Amino acid sequence: MDKDEIRSTVEKILVSSRNTVSLVDGLLEWSRLQIGGLVPEHKDLDLGKVILDVLELFQPQFTKKGINLKTNIEDDIHIFTDENIIKSIISNLLSNAIKFTNPEGLVSVIAQKQGEEIILIVEDSRYWYEQRNGR
Repeated sequence: MDKDEIRSTVEKILVSSRNTVSLVDGLLEWSRLQIGGLVPEHKDLDLGKVILDVLELFQPQFTKKGINLKTNIEDDIHIFTDENIIKSIISNLLSNAIKFTNPEGLVSVIAQKQGEEIILIVEDSRYWYEQRNGR
C-alpha cells in the first residue's frame, strides 16, 4: 500500500470507530432509560437533522451491503422529545431495514408533516417485494 491508500484506510477505520462508539453510547442511554436510571431531557429538535445524523452513522452498513438509500425529508419539522430516544428509535428502524433488505436493495426514509401529525416512514424493498408477491 502506498501512503494515500494507508491514509484512506485509516480515515475509514476512524469514521467507522466513531460511528460504532456513537451507536453504543445510544444503546447505553436507551438501556439506562429502560431501567429508570435516566430521566429524558425533552427539547425542541429539528427532525431532519436528527435523521441525517443517524443516517450518517449507518452509511458504512449501506455501502457494505450495497443498499441504495432514498430520502424524502421535509424541511422545518420540529419535535419536542428526548434526542437520545428519537435517535434510538430511528437507529432501530434503520438497523432492521438494513438487516432485511437484500444486497442492491433500496431503503427509503420519509419524514413529513400532515396537519398536526408527523409521519416518519422507514421502508425497505424486501417488504414491498413480499407484499406484491404474496409472501
